[in-house]
Amino acid sequence: MDIRHGFDPDPLKRYGNGIEEVQHLSTTRNSRLASRFVTHFSVPLPGLRRPITVPLPIPPAVWSYIVVKLGRKKASWVVWSLLFTVGWFLLLGIRKWERGSKWNGDDDGEEPTLVYGREDLRRIWQWEIDSGHYPSIRPIPYEIRMAVQPFNPAVPPLKYQRSSPLAQSTSAARHQGPSTIGVGSAREYFNITVQGPNLAYPPRVPPGSVADLDMLYEHCAFDTGKYVRDCLEVLRVGAGLDNGRHTRRGNTEHWNYIFREAPLSSREPIPKRKPLTIKQKKMIKQGGSDAGLWSREVLEAPLTNLSKPIPPIPHVDIKTACDPNYPRIFHMFWAGPFNDKPYVAILSFLFTQNLGLHLDKPEPKVCRPQFWMWINPGPAAAVPNPSAVGDMFRDLSNNPWASPFLHPRFKDVIQFKMWNTTEQLDSIPELKDEWRAWKDNLFNS
Repeated sequence: MDIRHGFDPDPLKRYGNGIEEVQHLSTTRNSRLASRFVTHFSVPLPGLRRPITVPLPIPPAVWSYIVVKLGRKKASWVVWSLLFTVGWFLLLGIRKWERGSKWNGDDDGEEPTLVYGREDLRRIWQWEIDSGHYPSIRPIPYEIRMAVQPFNPAVPPLKYQRSSPLAQSTSAARHQGPSTIGVGSAREYFNITVQGPNLAYPPRVPPGSVADLDMLYEHCAFDTGKYVRDCLEVLRVGAGLDNGRHTRRGNTEHWNYIFREAPLSSREPIPKRKPLTIKQKKMIKQGGSDAGLWSREVLEAPLTNLSKPIPPIPHVDIKTACDPNYPRIFHMFWAGPFNDKPYVAILSFLFTQNLGLHLDKPEPKVCRPQFWMWINPGPAAAVPNPSAVGDMFRDLSNNPWASPFLHPRFKDVIQFKMWNTTEQLDSIPELKDEWRAWKDNLFNS
């Protein structure tokens, strides 16, 4: 065989058949193509006589240029550092993607807890929105498959809403459900400022005021890279605890997060719905499927006991100081001897809430909250003694941490109640007929 200048006079003599020739030519062509984009590096490893060869996706021409500029040693450090950084960011991206959604079972091996199907989930969401429990412009989770935008009485119409990056980012995000349509009252935001001589104490907010949770989420969502320092600054300025003597910030009126709703008479008529789009019709058709939900194999029976939602009423339209549908009660559970910890908790309630205890009569337009301290006298499975309530008050009166709060002055704002686990479980319609079957595991959890 005579091969000169790349010419083979009889190439068939080199191969047993045509298949071997095709395989040899394709391998040669691929190796030449790979050699233009891959550089082989020798990496010595302890315990091995010969270094291993590692191919890296670096064109030889690029590698030669880096070696000429930096030298072989520096060039090797730069290349390996760059590859390590790229691999680190790829690993972080994969971990973030794995944690991204908990609806599909990526939950670190935990058992699913969802016991309702998608149709019931939509009914629950609709009930909460109609009851005014969703005062947010954030989109509904895509997994709910809410095809038609619900009317939201807890959010003002679009033209009265604040322009917020939260609304723009969430509405433009992929795999997000629809936002609600605001049909509630317009909001009046307050610029609360502290005034002398009590500069060390925060001013009280106007009665009936509400905190804008969307605005707080915009500055305090730590999962989106927000800082605790900036969140606390927004909370301080919006609550009137800032004296304004700073140069780092400009106008901070957009940080005002305390507002009050306008009366019902000022609300605009509910708009007419637009015709359904093709995407909405498709979602309605596929809405009965539970595909994609990370739920238990056996689901609860379909919901049939949802009560009629109570629409929210602005504070100015309530005839009494307190809303009878939403009483203001602080609950605290305590087991064991009454010590300094519940004592400090009750003091915090007395010093922060607008109770009007210094007045002969409470202000008629201020809703006075209450603090309910639940005392657990023993183990949850123990049957309460008929004289347990009397024994509880006797122990509290002999306790120096609790006895001051038994004074008649606090009878309308602080109440001590005995915790009865059986009574509490029987008061929940969803549990009263089932919890006794699990009491052995329930009381030992």
